[in-house]
Amino acid sequence: MTRIIQLESPISLEKLAGQLQAEFRGDPEFKIQSVANLEHADSGSLSFFSGKRFLSDLQTTEAGVVILSKENSLLFPGNSIYSENPYATFSQAVGIMKVEEEPIPKRDQSAIIDDSAVIADNATIGAGVIIEAGVVIGEQVLIGNGSSIHRGVEIARSCRIGANVVIGRGVTLGERCKIEPGAVLGATGFGYTHLDEEWLPIPQLGSVIIGKNVDIGANSTIDRGTLGDTVIEDGVKIDNQVHIGHNVHIGAHTILAGCSAVAGSVKIGNRCRLGGRVGILDNLEITDDVHIAATSVVTRSIAEPGMYSSVVPAQSVAKWRRNIGRIRNLDRWAVKIEKKLKQEHKED
Repeated sequence: MTRIIQLESPISLEKLAGQLQAEFRGDPEFKIQSVANLEHADSGSLSFFSGKRFLSDLQTTEAGVVILSKENSLLFPGNSIYSENPYATFSQAVGIMKVEEEPIPKRDQSAIIDDSAVIADNATIGAGVIIEAGVVIGEQVLIGNGSSIHRGVEIARSCRIGANVVIGRGVTLGERCKIEPGAVLGATGFGYTHLDEEWLPIPQLGSVIIGKNVDIGANSTIDRGTLGDTVIEDGVKIDNQVHIGHNVHIGAHTILAGCSAVAGSVKIGNRCRLGGRVGILDNLEITDDVHIAATSVVTRSIAEPGMYSSVVPAQSVAKWRRNIGRIRNLDRWAVKIEKKLKQEHKED
């Protein structure tokens, strides 16, 4: 099935390029009527070219306008917008053209809203939503069907809360956050202490503080703090099915890919990147600008920026078994080598 997303209001090439503050080539009055990838674009579509692996699509595309780098300008003779990062510029263009439909402000009659809640007139409250006492909801907020907003929650303007989201007691969200369906913010942190033969739960009395422009994926969970708060700073992007433990602090513009898990009281710096299925043990600190490869397990704090990995790439079973056998013997070999080196040192 072709995927061409039509715009409600066409926009000229010159106007779009101006709003993007980008150089363009072609007919300034050309009207962009839709967005699509190169393969499916038609003569009215805006598309983008971000790498050589899409060269065949670029050569056969029917797109009316293509965003691409200036160094690739000769690869496409038609209307063009130049950008050093075509994918990012395309994303900005989609935002400018408002491809996503704006919700019509309304409060569904099935919503249960406490009388003490303060809700902006132009907020949208979906079917079956529960809003408890003391909640504050800002301008142009959307609360999706079936979501539960517990007491004392504050949601700043222009946030988008998907269906069946749970936002626990006292959680605060900054402006323009986007929470995908099924996410849980402010669940009880996993805190227990051992007493005799039983596990005694430690009260989780803190909350969750979320900055501006934060995206949280479907079915992700962020636990509340024990005494302090779990903090997610501005611009953080969290993929689907990610778990953030209690008292975690994630710095601005860090991004976490799907199925990552961050244990309690971890501090992650600014602009870090965690690949899918990364695990970080509790009470560690990760400095700014650290990139951790997918499926890595972090067992010690990281004090220097850079790339880190603990991944063993997939290989044949026979080779894997051979390597595991060698790993098991590493300690024995190390002892032998150490003894030999000491003997050689004495002989010298």
